[in-house]
Amino acid sequence: MIPTAAPVAATVRGMSDKTPGQVAYEGYLAHSGGRSLVTMAPLPSWEEQAGAIREAWEQAAGAVLAEYGDDAGDMSSGVRF
Repeated sequence: MIPTAAPVAATVRGMSDKTPGQVAYEGYLAHSGGRSLVTMAPLPSWEEQAGAIREAWEQAAGAVLAEYGDDAGDMSSGVRF
């Protein structure tokens, strides 16, 4: 587990009021048609999602940002997801 401080409230590249975890989760929803790719069950919105799952998405997004920093999401840098 990656240690974190309080929940991330910083914006992603200054363009959004969403947390990195929320951006990642909503990206997953968009890619998967709003369904779990494991069970095909419909997934709730970020606001309706359980707190423990939101925290897991925050941790995952934080790990990507810690590893790639400002290059996370910049496809010209060679970083591929």
